[in-house]
Amino acid sequence: MTASLSRTRAMLCEILAIRALSAHAHNMLELALAITTSWPVYSGAPQELVDRAREERDGDLEERIGNAIEMAILAQAKRFTNSSACQKVIDWIWRYGFYTGLI
Repeated sequence: MTASLSRTRAMLCEILAIRALSAHAHNMLELALAITTSWPVYSGAPQELVDRAREERDGDLEERIGNAIEMAILAQAKRFTNSSACQKVIDWIWRYGFYTGLI
């Protein structure tokens, strides 16, 4: 039961992220910043998740940063990475060599 609930929540988050990106689709700089700005990965996560991640990774979680593209790839959020707004930024990164920490 919790697995299906988690999948549903993940799908909803992915849809909301796609819609949030589309709000920036008219401006390439805003779109690129929205997708590639780095932030602490575990910021705002429940304490149980932080504790479990700390045990599994034997490290300082505050040092772990990421961006929307990286998180979407790791989470296999195909709807997000295939969205036109995300593809626009990915194509731009490959075409112009914009560094995001992924390549």
